[in-house]
Amino acid sequence: MPVPDPRTQRQRKRIVYGGEIPDLVNPPSGCRFSTRCPLATAQCREMAPKLSERTPGHLVACWNR
Repeated sequence: MPVPDPRTQRQRKRIVYGGEIPDLVNPPSGCRFSTRCPLATAQCREMAPKLSERTPGHLVACWNR
């Protein structure tokens, strides 16, 4: 998400994900992002995480966060 301050925006580190983009017709088992996530484990590839609220109004579906 862009930041309105150019100095702050320049200092931010851009994250570029590698890996394969999942097939939308036949998505992978487990977490939909497991093929591209650098934190993916065997659990991620087997079971999809449930959506949980980590902070008020911030929902996350991740085994590692």
